Amino acid sequence: MKNSKKIAIIAYHKSYNYGAFIQCYSLANKLKHDFPDHSVEVIDYMSLSAHKIYKNQIKSLSSWIHQPLAQIKLIKRNHIFDISQKHLPLSSFSLTSDSYDTLFARIRNTYDIIITGSDMVWNWNVRGFPNAYFLNSNLGAKKMSYAASSYGQDYTQVSTVQSLYLKEAWSDFVYLGVRDKATEEFVKSVNNNLRPVHNCDPAFLLDLKSLPVNMDLLRNKLVKAGVNFNKPLIGIMGNNILGENIKRLFSEKFQIIAVYEPNKSADIFLNDLNPFEWARVFSFFTITFTHFFHGTLLSLLNSTPTIIVEGSSNYAKKFDTKIKDVLQRLDLMDLYFEKEDLDLKGWSSIEQAAHNIIKNFPIDKIRSAMENEAKSYDDFKNALRNQLEMGYL
Repeated sequence: MKNSKKIAIIAYHKSYNYGAFIQCYSLANKLKHDFPDHSVEVIDYMSLSAHKIYKNQIKSLSSWIHQPLAQIKLIKRNHIFDISQKHLPLSSFSLTSDSYDTLFARIRNTYDIIITGSDMVWNWNVRGFPNAYFLNSNLGAKKMSYAASSYGQDYTQVSTVQSLYLKEAWSDFVYLGVRDKATEEFVKSVNNNLRPVHNCDPAFLLDLKSLPVNMDLLRNKLVKAGVNFNKPLIGIMGNNILGENIKRLFSEKFQIIAVYEPNKSADIFLNDLNPFEWARVFSFFTITFTHFFHGTLLSLLNSTPTIIVEGSSNYAKKFDTKIKDVLQRLDLMDLYFEKEDLDLKGWSSIEQAAHNIIKNFPIDKIRSAMENEAKSYDDFKNALRNQLEMGYL
């Protein structure tokens, strides 16, 4: 096609993590829809360090939960992730390596626009520093970031050498889109002349009804797994302490369904959901309890009452977490609790909030807030359009 340009996304699409997959899928599909005259593909790259961690995760999780057959179930879940890759517009090559120079040599002068993000692409605790996601090289392409995050990276501890590297890298971006306030402050701390712009997580852009999921077949799949639709269902994405509290107070009337990871207190662990089924399974729940960012977003996108209980961390003592950041933007902090609230005194507040939200779910408020947050994509869309149109006139 005349004047057609090539757009590439580099993200965490190969992670065995529902949120990482869904946000990459959502961003790629949104760009394909909004820029039909241009090609969009996902660079099929994964760092070797991350690959090893995901492989070892099965063993460590199985040891932690002490459940029979857990390892087999997690292996099956991860295999389903691998199969789901076919739904992404992947590049013609695939590379797993910690050598970003090898990747850069492969993609140099291949694309017109390269977009890094979303999610924690600027946290290097796992993938090392420097790494591919900073795109710090002459690649023969315009560089942009979409909803990039440094979540978990304490930028006040960045060395002078690292700061200079980041200044060089980020100054070469034609657009710096970030997901959270802490990342915005990080970028500005490196170079106060940079102007990062807030972008919503790509999950906000997801069209749930267009996902490759047959809801009747999904329901039948859950029935075969033992889900009893004659009882109200509680979805859980969280640790055993959260599960124990839920079971103690709700198990007589509710069936507890674990997704993503097993939970000792769950009646059923749905280990064989593909990412699209996971994105829609929340619609069957009466309420979701979760520690997870994307578990929160997808539950709310499915108009399901949601209670978030977040664990403590050294990072959270200094910065707003990604969950707190997004809930503040949505004005939904009444759904938010912290790990310390899991004691008996604090749990009574969680229990009361859960009953209240089930009875009086503010669906119109939540939908309006989610739609408003999704509009923050428009700034990026306009910037990308401008870059694509350069040189055409």
